[in-house]
Amino acid sequence: PVQARLKGRPEHGYELAQYTLTPQSVEVSGPRGAVQELTSADTEEVDITGVREDFSLTVPLLQDNPLVRYPREASVLFRGVVRPAQVIQGFEEVDVISVDLASELRIAETLPKGSISLQGEQLGLEAIPPGQLRLIADCSAVRRPGVYRLALKPDVPPGFVALRFEPQELTATVVADPRAGGRP
Repeated sequence: PVQARLKGRPEHGYELAQYTLTPQSVEVSGPRGAVQELTSADTEEVDITGVREDFSLTVPLLQDNPLVRYPREASVLFRGVVRPAQVIQGFEEVDVISVDLASELRIAETLPKGSISLQGEQLGLEAIPPGQLRLIADCSAVRRPGVYRLALKPDVPPGFVALRFEPQELTATVVADPRAGGRP
């Protein structure tokens, strides 16, 4: 089989997702011992430094043993598929907020900070500004003061997947908010 020798790295935020070589195998000639030692026919180096889109190029086969020849092909076609790099990134100190709590009520304690682990395109994850990620406690079912276990859900921009988040729930003491004129 033919194997590509890759050099360098794609542009930051991109990855070589896959590549193909045409042909995938080549005929080899030379002394039996030299030919039997071959496990693959390598290409000259394919420099992928800074690439950010699909590309094709003709690459010569490496002629590192003068006794071995490739009688039919001197080169192969390399086709590279480049995609935005998909990564997983953790975010700490994420705000936990409550939504839909009746105006005459408030949560007595300070809500904790949380953490979220997201998967998505590297450049997109790096561009998320501080404070954009949140964990949301839906308080729409809370009607009166008391102690409640509230499930949290991550609020993340479109195009990203929340793989993990902590805490997943919290216990909150809901009290009447005297500033709103509410009664217990």
